[in-house]
Amino acid sequence: MSNYMMHLLFENPEMLMPGSRRNLLSGACDELHQLLQDDKTPRDERGFTLRVMEIFDAESESVIHPGQDEPVNPNLCMTNNNSIVHNAWRLAKILLCLCDDLGDGGGQTRMWKVIQGVWVEMLCFSAGRSRGYLHAEALGTGVEYLSYIWILWAYSGMETFADKLQRREGLIRQ
Repeated sequence: MSNYMMHLLFENPEMLMPGSRRNLLSGACDELHQLLQDDKTPRDERGFTLRVMEIFDAESESVIHPGQDEPVNPNLCMTNNNSIVHNAWRLAKILLCLCDDLGDGGGQTRMWKVIQGVWVEMLCFSAGRSRGYLHAEALGTGVEYLSYIWILWAYSGMETFADKLQRREGLIRQ
C-alpha cells in the first residue's frame, strides 16, 4: 500500500488531496544534505544510515513511549517541527517502542497493524478529498485503485469533500 501511495504522489499527484507535496523526496534529500555537511559522512548506504542514526540519537535522548501522557524529553517534540526527516525519525522510534514495550511477543504484530491502519486511513481520506472528474478520467484510461475507493464512497452514500463544499455553498445561497 505504501508503494501505491508513493506511485500516486509521484505519478498522479492531482489524484491526491490538494496540498500533497510532489517534492517531498527532494525536500527530505535537502534536509539530509544540510544535516550531513561535514566530511565524516560515509558514501556507502550502511555507513550513511548509521551516521544519520548517530546524529538523530545525539539530538534526542528519548522518545514518547506508548501509554505515557508526556514525552520523557519535552524538547524532542519541539525541535524541527516542520522537518520531514526528523518527524519520520521520531515516528519510527515511537513505532519501535510500541513493538518493544509490550513484551508479550505481539508487539511486532501490533506495530504492523498500526502502520496498516494508517495507510488505509490515508488512502480513504485521499479518495474522499480528490475530485470526481479525475476519477472519471481515470476510468477511461485505466482504473486507479483510488478510483475504486472513491466509487465505494459514492455508492455507499458517504459524503466526499466536494459534496460537503457543494452543500455549504447551497446553505450560503439560501
